[in-house]
Amino acid sequence: MKEITRVQKFREYGLGLFIHYGLYNQLEKGEWYQEMYKLTTQEYLSLFSNFSELNLQLNIKKIVSFAKENNFKYIVFTTKHHDGFALYDSKKISSYDITMTKTRDIVKEFIAECNRQQIEPFLYYATWDWSNPKYNDDFDEYLEYMHKNIEYLCKEYKNVKGYWFDGNWNRKEADWKEDRLYKIIRKYNPEAMIINNSGLANAGKEQHPEVDSITFEQGHMKKVDYTVFSRDLAAETCQTFNDHWGYAKEDYNYKSVKDLISKFLTARKQKANYLLNLSVDKNGELIPLEIETVKIFNKWVNNYGYSLIGNYDLVSVSEEDFIIKKNKDYYIFLYNVITGGHVKKIQFGGNFQEERKYNLDKNIRIKSIKYLDNSDPVEYEIDERIIKLRMKSFDYGINTIVRVIKMEEE
Repeated sequence: MKEITRVQKFREYGLGLFIHYGLYNQLEKGEWYQEMYKLTTQEYLSLFSNFSELNLQLNIKKIVSFAKENNFKYIVFTTKHHDGFALYDSKKISSYDITMTKTRDIVKEFIAECNRQQIEPFLYYATWDWSNPKYNDDFDEYLEYMHKNIEYLCKEYKNVKGYWFDGNWNRKEADWKEDRLYKIIRKYNPEAMIINNSGLANAGKEQHPEVDSITFEQGHMKKVDYTVFSRDLAAETCQTFNDHWGYAKEDYNYKSVKDLISKFLTARKQKANYLLNLSVDKNGELIPLEIETVKIFNKWVNNYGYSLIGNYDLVSVSEEDFIIKKNKDYYIFLYNVITGGHVKKIQFGGNFQEERKYNLDKNIRIKSIKYLDNSDPVEYEIDERIIKLRMKSFDYGINTIVRVIKMEEE
C-alpha cells in the first residue's frame, strides 16, 4: 500500500488537544444546551444580555503554550459548532458570526499563535447546523452555503494543517456532496489532513477516499486492521475530560491520571492518536483541575510513554500487553502488575509474579533489559523469537499503571 506523507506524519503525533469554544461556554452548561432544550436561535441569543456588546475572551497564547509544554502535537479548534455561530469574520457569507459582537477574529488569532509556537493547527467545522433553516428545508442550498464557508476558510486562513468535520452522522443517507467539499480543500491546501467524524455508530469505518483518518469517539477504540483499508489511513480517538465537550460548570465527572494513561495506551498500541478535549471556562481559561491532571499525565509520558510519541513498529499485541520497537530498542508495556502498596491485599514490593511469554519480530541478542521505574534488570529467557519474562511486582512506593521494560538489542 502506498504511504501518504501527511498520514504518516499525523500518525506519529500521538497526542492532540481538542478545544471546544463558543457562545455555549458563556452559559456553562455544555455545548449541546441549545439542542437539548429545543431553543430557537433567537431564544438562544436571548440568554446573552446585550449580545452585540459581547466580548468573548479566550487565552489563546496560554492554551497553545500549555499544549506545547505537555507533548500535544496538534490542536483542533472549533471554528463553528452545531449552534451555527462562527468564531471568524466570514465577510458576510454568514450573517451569524463573530462580527455580530465586539469580539476579535478568534480563529485567525488561534492559527497565528499555533504557527508562532510551532504546533499544528486544525480547524473543526460542524456540518450539522441548528441555526440554518436550509439544513432541513433545502439541503442542497445549505451545502452551497457550507462550501462557501469552507472555501473562504481555506483561501483566507493560511498555514492550517488539517480540517475536522463533525455532523454528517446526523443525516446518514443524505448526499453531502463530499467530492466537492474535499476538492475545495485540496485546491487550496493539498497536504492538509481531512478528518470527518464518523460518529459512534460507525466508529472506525473507512469513509470517503479523501478522508485521511478513521475516528473513534469518547475513547471507545476497536481493533484496527490497517491492511483491509483501500488506502493509507491514520486513526484517531477523541475524548472529553468529563461528560461534555463544551464547559459545563456542574459536571464533576472528571477523568483521572490513570484514565488518561489508559486511553493513551489503548490508542497508541494501535498507532492511533489520542485527541483529548480540555474544558475552557466562560473567561477563556483552562480549568485548574484539568491542567494539573494533564501535567501529571505528561510526567508519566516523559518517564514511561515517550517511546509512543513519534514513529515505532508494533512487534507484539495481546489483549492487553504490547511490545513496540523504536530504532534498536524494544519497549514492553505490561498490564496488571501487582503493586507494592496496600491495595486489596498487602504485597511486598519486588515479589516474582507469573511468567509472561511473548513473540518477537526476529531473533535478537539482548544487550540489556530493565524496568524503567527503578532501572533494575529483568530476569528473562530467550529462545529464538520467544522471550519469557520472570516478572516482579512493583517496588513499594511505585505504581506506574502499566509497567514498562526497555530492552536494548546488541
